Amino acid sequence: MPLNALRKLSFLVKNHPLVRPVLERNRWLVAAYFDWRYRKPDTYNYSASEEERIKRERIASFLGDRHYTNILEVGCGEGYMTTVLAPLGERLLGIDISKIAVERARRMHAGNPRVSFLKADVFTFRPKETYDLITCSEILCYLNLEQIDQAVRNLIAHLAPGGRLLAVDVFASGESEEGLELKKIGARTIHPLLEAIPGLTSTQVQTHPGYEMMLFEKTTASGSDT
Repeated sequence: MPLNALRKLSFLVKNHPLVRPVLERNRWLVAAYFDWRYRKPDTYNYSASEEERIKRERIASFLGDRHYTNILEVGCGEGYMTTVLAPLGERLLGIDISKIAVERARRMHAGNPRVSFLKADVFTFRPKETYDLITCSEILCYLNLEQIDQAVRNLIAHLAPGGRLLAVDVFASGESEEGLELKKIGARTIHPLLEAIPGLTSTQVQTHPGYEMMLFEKTTASGSDT
């Protein structure tokens, strides 16, 4: 079966009215799903894709107007985005729900003592430190609206005052000509939701074919702090 057909079938199954609520309530199933997706290295073709390389460079440039002390990369995957984020700060922690992805990321960045990785769920992650940059690149589109609000509020509870939150999300079908058919929730839905969270202020936005990058700043106590 062609890859696109498999993706559509997977999308239909996991979004079935009887299946999706089960997946949303049981995060271990989500972890198992992404471990399955990562059963082969570079399952998303990040290393060879020119489009993904350009996206990484754009993200680095978008964030590169300041130097960060402590970076949290949410949904780090196998560590490809880490290669452009790590030089922007003193320390970087990448988290991902997939144990397999985290193990590969550790191997990729084994020579960099300033970079570490942890298997963690965005809903239950409770670090003892704060971050001045938190990145969510194409992560929030896997959640429903309630989960997006919950996850972001948890994250920004660990964002230092004046710290930045980066959200990079693709357009869903119907949001733009380049919108992905397999995405039900995209940038046009997600980013206004983030703008409505108290204590987060949108400071910059860049729109590119197929996706949008939006930068927020923590201005007051917010998230789980309130």
